[in-house]
Amino acid sequence: MFCYSKRVVRCFPFFIVLLVLATPALASWTQRQKITSTPRGVGAQFGNAVALSGNTMVVGARFDGTTASQAGAAYVYVLTGGTWTQQTVLLAPDGAVADKFGYSVAISENTIVVGAYNDDSPLSNAGSAYVFVRSGTTWTFQQKLTASDAAADDQFGVAVAVSGPTIFVGANFSDQPSNSDAGAVYRYTQSGTVWSQVQKLIPAGGVILGDHFGEALAVSGSKLVVGSPGADVPFTAAGSVYVFVDSGGGVYSQQDKISIASGANGDSFGNSVAIEGNTLVGGALQYTPIVAQPAYGAAYVYEFNGASWVSQGRLTASDGASVDRFGYSVAVSNNVVAVGAREDDTTAGGPDAGSAYVFTRTGSVWTEKQKLAQSDPFNGDRMGGSIALSFGNLVVGAPEKALTLPNGQGAVYYFTSINKTLYDFDGDGLSDLSIFRPSNGQWWYQQSSDNTVRALTFGSSTDKPVPADYDGDGKTDIAIYRPSTGEWFVLRSSNLSFFSVPFGISTDKPSPGDFDGDGMADLTIYRPSEGTWYVSKSSGGFQITQWGANGDIPVNRDYDGDGKSDIGIFRPADGSWWVNRSTAGIFVTTFGVGTDKPVPADFTGDGKTDIAVWRPANGSWYVLRSEDFSFFALPFGANGDVPAPADFDGDGKADFGIFRPNGANWFIQRSTSGILIQQFGSTGDIPTQASYVP
Repeated sequence: MFCYSKRVVRCFPFFIVLLVLATPALASWTQRQKITSTPRGVGAQFGNAVALSGNTMVVGARFDGTTASQAGAAYVYVLTGGTWTQQTVLLAPDGAVADKFGYSVAISENTIVVGAYNDDSPLSNAGSAYVFVRSGTTWTFQQKLTASDAAADDQFGVAVAVSGPTIFVGANFSDQPSNSDAGAVYRYTQSGTVWSQVQKLIPAGGVILGDHFGEALAVSGSKLVVGSPGADVPFTAAGSVYVFVDSGGGVYSQQDKISIASGANGDSFGNSVAIEGNTLVGGALQYTPIVAQPAYGAAYVYEFNGASWVSQGRLTASDGASVDRFGYSVAVSNNVVAVGAREDDTTAGGPDAGSAYVFTRTGSVWTEKQKLAQSDPFNGDRMGGSIALSFGNLVVGAPEKALTLPNGQGAVYYFTSINKTLYDFDGDGLSDLSIFRPSNGQWWYQQSSDNTVRALTFGSSTDKPVPADYDGDGKTDIAIYRPSTGEWFVLRSSNLSFFSVPFGISTDKPSPGDFDGDGMADLTIYRPSEGTWYVSKSSGGFQITQWGANGDIPVNRDYDGDGKSDIGIFRPADGSWWVNRSTAGIFVTTFGVGTDKPVPADFTGDGKTDIAVWRPANGSWYVLRSEDFSFFALPFGANGDVPAPADFDGDGKADFGIFRPNGANWFIQRSTSGILIQQFGSTGDIPTQASYVP
């Protein structure tokens, strides 16, 4: 037996065989929303800066004219049910002409910091930063920050970062002795409701003329990353990135200075920075790989190994071109790096429409996986001017997007990753060992990311488990269908809220799927008495399709690889499969016999579901490959086992898995990582991977 608790617990399974660690399966990204401000300021450049913390986003609009011409503003949004809704507008209480409040923004839970680098207090363009705090749903101005040694044209507030009770503010034009525009960073800490400057950060050995130290900032835990794109290492303005760490006693000290050995004049490495844990990214928007074709741009990734920062390579766009300025903005989260190319000339949008690129990591190697463009590209949008990423939520600013003439109101585009791994409760791209216990309505799952076991009660003995990603956050949601009332009950993993909706009758077979391709599972039932499918689409509207007959088993999956579930049935009477593919059309074949259990999944990793059956009589699996319609068979299991196929090692291929009720043992033949044998559950439990297996 495994551990019993409604809290998070660490459990040690009886027997585990682990051979190879696999890389998580790759998710695709899709635009979910175009976000604009209310009111829409002419030329406001809404989206010139963005930041995320949990389900809250702050967006800068440096030229907003609500307070005064180009005084600036910042807008706060909250994410609910997959949609960002504006919560408030933040304005400087003393905003004035051309302050550019909102040029930089940062957020940590209920604290927002907004930079106004051209604020004239106490001196012309000395700059400032403003702190706002939230109580409930109300944001209140708390304090204005300025440098203790402020001077004209310092541009204090050009960059800001916040983590808990600590705020950092960059002043990239701060003059150091005999060196103008060398730059500096100021650190503030909180005591009660008061923020106090406690440290001025300058690199060991100092900074020199035009280094612009502090032009970009990022913080993660006790690590602070500072961009210095004007640093002359190894050549003029090749740029550098500095790492500072909390060395104890309330002091941050320099841990490392990172420069690119192959850097060239004017690369500007450090114009943008991002960090998560031990992974650091620095943009170099002026990187020029071809003479006389400047500013292709690049980004560099480093990993801290416990002693030093080690390069994991240079990222460039596969379709890079001169003056794309790839690397203008960067973000990193959960083994994903996103890079903005603000001036990319796209085919659909034209000159400077802009774009963003997504890279994923395999071991220590980063690979470009997707190029993102806005749904309505147009020349001069400059999408990629800002970017923020947090566990499957990606926002990209297009600050010069024309909503109405003249140009430049701005917009932010929201993308989410569609994790195609089923039964993945922690969103790491690997299916988790998991069960539903009808006897008490409990769910138990072991997170593959850290082996933590979680449990909760959601349902009753007569309910049917219908796990799927209903809120589009890349994680499987716990859900049940109650035949007695025809109701669905879904516990959203994104915020642990739940919803219920009547959709079906007692004899219906629940079979959710993503029929509209928006990354969210749609409530779906198959009514055998009519041979009819009823789909309530998450994007809106209903679909009713006649497909099947009484006695058929629903087997909807994505058989043609277009990102949408296809209506399909398995007919035990003659072993035939009838699939109405959303792109490739109707497909009918005979594969199996009446006593087989249909177990469709992508066993070959081509992105398309393979028709497959498991035969209890001999414990064998039979798979019809989608790529060439050849088939193979594999004995794995015995009569009395419950087939539970899923991608347990995250290599993009479904693995052969069975749950043996007698002893509650799992036997999984992983396609990359080898055999896994583990006890998890008890007799009478339903493996979630078998939720839709008859």
